[in-house]
Amino acid sequence: MSKPWLPLLLGIFVMTAGCDDMHDQVAIQPQEAPRLSAPAEAVPVTGKERLIFGQQQNNPQANSAESRQRGAALYTINCATCHGGKDNYPNQVGGHFNPPPPNLRDGHLAGYDEATLYQMFSLGFGRMPAFQLRLSVEDRWHLVNYLRSDD
Repeated sequence: MSKPWLPLLLGIFVMTAGCDDMHDQVAIQPQEAPRLSAPAEAVPVTGKERLIFGQQQNNPQANSAESRQRGAALYTINCATCHGGKDNYPNQVGGHFNPPPPNLRDGHLAGYDEATLYQMFSLGFGRMPAFQLRLSVEDRWHLVNYLRSDD
């Protein structure tokens, strides 16, 4: 006596054998881009630096000519485009802002202590982006030394 439903039952069993973990698979809908992983800097895993705005910090970089020279180079690369220099304020990008960014080379920062300046550069301030991930700790302190000087 033949059982015609047996091959059909075996076929269904074989086809569904690998479907038990479908809920664990990545589901991408049509016309949807694949989901990307979070950037490495999105979650602090290194624990190198923890800044709290207003917390007092000491400048580990001596205010030497070399430090101010390094700070001047960093200012030219990262800041002068918006904030300008002693002679050209506001500069290329900064002239398009309303109001324009302050001129950092005209004594505008005299009322701030070094720790506050460092935190402003690190965490950002107003429209200014944070430089914590773009500049090293040492470079941000060199920038503070440069802006506190009359060079």
